[in-house]
Formats: sequence, structure tokens, C-alpha cells
Amino acid sequence: MNASNTKADPGIIGAPGRWLLPLVAVLVVTWLAGCSTMRFAYGQGPHMAFWWLDGYVDFTDEQAPPAREHIARWFRWHRNAHLPLYAQTLARMRDEAQHNTTGTKACELWARALHWRDEAVEQALPAVAELALRLSPEQLQHIEKRYVKSNKEFRKDHLQDSREDRERAMLKRAIERAEMLYGRLDAEQRKWYTQRVQASPFNAELWNQERLRRQQDVLHTLRSLPAAQATPETAQAALRQVFHRVSHSPDPNYRAYSAQLTAYNCELAAQLHNRTTPEQRKTAQGKLHGWENDFRALVASAER
Repeated sequence: MNASNTKADPGIIGAPGRWLLPLVAVLVVTWLAGCSTMRFAYGQGPHMAFWWLDGYVDFTDEQAPPAREHIARWFRWHRNAHLPLYAQTLARMRDEAQHNTTGTKACELWARALHWRDEAVEQALPAVAELALRLSPEQLQHIEKRYVKSNKEFRKDHLQDSREDRERAMLKRAIERAEMLYGRLDAEQRKWYTQRVQASPFNAELWNQERLRRQQDVLHTLRSLPAAQATPETAQAALRQVFHRVSHSPDPNYRAYSAQLTAYNCELAAQLHNRTTPEQRKTAQGKLHGWENDFRALVASAER
């Protein structure tokens, strides 16, 4: 039950991809998989989600079957409730991709994605609460140990010893994400984008501090449930508050930083789009159309 990696910062530069559940992570992986593997990836979503969560919790033989069923039920809900919205949004994005855009429009799209995230988490909370009430002290220790491993991976990826290595890794991630949509950037675009990425307010140290805070928040909340003799309802309320503190950090400095980074990334996304060539926009339209078709196909397969 990992709260280490999600905040409300767009994924242009170094934004995280996970929260309390594996489900959001699976959705991100699915979304970015591309039209050639989207349907397969989403079809494997329940298995991937269980595997990811089991890596943290280490389910007992008794816990595993209901956990699998809860995850499968959530995916059935998500397929019907959210995938049509994703397809509609991708269709609008495809139509608008041939035109210039603004940072405001980019942030409006990001706000819509956060709203979907919030709905997805709320839908999962009853099952998460049920699981949380059945965690043993040994399983809580397992989660804590998994956090230690996650933190080592984070430091390797984002907190390299030298500033040059950090910037190089950040730029590599940013360019890969841009080229996933538009195809290869030309030399002039790369030069401009490199300058903008280097000027980003993204701060891996600050992000890491917030991750550590979230981890301790999750562990403290989970450990407090037995002492409080929590019911499923009070457990849901406690976990909902954890999610609120993930999406709205209690640290005012971090909230200010997050808002600044979000605004910067929205403007950067818009400016990059406005610098793309007609051919690159055509490539983006093709990618968006492919993803749109895959989402529609997934919805249709559920209706048969």
C-alpha cells in the first residue's frame, strides 16, 4: 500500500506514478503502453495490480483470493466508468493536436486526470479498508521493508551523486516522454527543450522528503487501526484522510512547490507542442487515435 510516489505534478518532468493502491500505477503503465500493446496491458491489469500489491503486503493464502476479487471488481467498474471518458478526451485531444495550445488548457486536462484519479481511489477505498484491517504486524513490517527498497531505487534514479548526472537523467526521461507522442525531436527542438528542462523548478530532494513523509503517514495510519478498534467505516475514513494528505500535502512549502511545478510543466507542455512540426503533430494524432480506439475496443469487449 504505497504512498511514496504520487503528487499533483504533471508527468512532464519527474512526476511520480503511484499512491496507496497499485491500480493507478497500472493505469499509467497501460496508458503509456501505446496502441500496439494497450489492450493486452489493460487485460493484464488485475494480475499486474495483484502482483504489485503482493510485493508490498505479502498476502497470506486466505487473503489472496478476496484481494484478487476486489481488484477484478475495481477493473470492471473502471472499464465501464472511466474508459469511455478517456476515449472521449483522446478524441478531443486528437482533433485539437493540429492547433497551438496554452498552458491553461494543459492544466485543465491535468485537472481532469486528477479528478479521475480521485474517483478511482474513492471506488477502491472499501476494499482497501477491508484489507488494511486484516494486516498482521509482520505484513506491516514487510511494507516498511519494501519502502526501504523503493527508496533505494528512487535515489538511484533521481538522486545521483553529481548534479550533472541528475540533470542528464531528468533530461533523458523528459525527451523520451515527448518523443513517445511526437516522434523524434530535431536538433533545435532538443536544444530548446534541454534549456527548459534544466530551468525546471523540479526538486528531487524535496520530492523525496515528501515521499518519506507519506510512507510514515501510511504506516502510522495502518498501525493505529487495531488500537483504535477501527470498523470498516472508520478505516475508510482514516485512509481517505491519508489520501487527502497525499494529494494536499500538510507541508505548505511543498504545496507551494507542487503548484509552481505544475504550472511550469503545463506551460512547458504547451510550448513544446507549439514548436512541433506538422509531421510531428500528425504523429501525435496517430498515437492519440490509436489509444482512443483501444479504449473503445476495451469498452466494447466488456459489453459483449
